[in-house]
Amino acid sequence: MKSNSEANYLRIGTFVILGITLLIVVILVLGSGVLFRKELYVETYFDDSVQGLSEGSPVKYRGLNIGHVKTINFVNRIYKNKNKGFSNEQYIYVVMAITHDFLTNGKSLSQNIAFDVKKGLRVKLALQGLTGNAYLEIDFMNPRTNPSLPVYWRPKYLYIPSATSTLTKFSENVEYILDELKQVKITALFNDMHKLVNNTDQTVSRINGVVTQSQQEMNDAVSNLQTTSENLRVLSARAKDYPSSVLFGAPPPRLDPNQL
Repeated sequence: MKSNSEANYLRIGTFVILGITLLIVVILVLGSGVLFRKELYVETYFDDSVQGLSEGSPVKYRGLNIGHVKTINFVNRIYKNKNKGFSNEQYIYVVMAITHDFLTNGKSLSQNIAFDVKKGLRVKLALQGLTGNAYLEIDFMNPRTNPSLPVYWRPKYLYIPSATSTLTKFSENVEYILDELKQVKITALFNDMHKLVNNTDQTVSRINGVVTQSQQEMNDAVSNLQTTSENLRVLSARAKDYPSSVLFGAPPPRLDPNQL
C-alpha cells in the first residue's frame, strides 16, 4: 500500500510540474505574439560582401524594426539559372521575414512593392555601431544611382532590389585611390617638385633684380626731375627780373655817365 501511494504522489507531482511548465510556455508564446504574428517573406540579392549579417539579424525601415533575416544562402543554390551568358554565383540570397504591416497596405501588395521599387525602394547593409554586427535597412534611395541587379529568374517571394552599402562604397573608393597612388612614381614626383622649387627660387631672384634695377632707375629719374625743376625755377626767377636775358642772354652793361 505504501509503495502504491508513493507512486501516485510521484505521478501527481510530475503532472503538476509538466502542467506548470506548459502554462509558462503558453503565457510566453501568447505574450510575444508568435502564434498570431503573420510573417511576410521578401527576398533580395547582394553582389557584395554581407560580412556581419546572420540569420536573425534585424530588418529595419528608417530605423523602425520591422522583421528579421530568415535565410542567407548562395543564389545558385536556390535558383538554377539557365541563362548561359550570366553567372549568378557571386550573388548572395537573403530572405527577410517582415512582421510589421507597413508592406501590407493596399489591395495588391506585389503591385505596391513594384511601384515603390520604381520610386527607389531598396535594401542595403548597415552596421550596428562599432560592434561589427550588421542589419538590413529598407529605405527609398535614388533609383538612378542605385540600379537593380540583373535578375534572370522569377523570385519565389516578393522582391526588393539591394543597394550598395555606404561602407562598401567607401572601401571601393579607398581601393581606387590606393591603386592610383601605386601608379604614381613618387621619386619622379619629388624630383619634379625639387626642380619646381629651384625654378621658383630663380624666378623670384630675377624678379627681385628687375625690381631693384627699376627702383634705381626710378630714383635717378626722380632726381633728374628735381634738378630740372630747380633749374626751371631759377630760370623763371631770372626771367622775371631780366626778361631780356631770356632772349639775349646776360643783361646789357650799364652806361658810364662820364663817358657821355
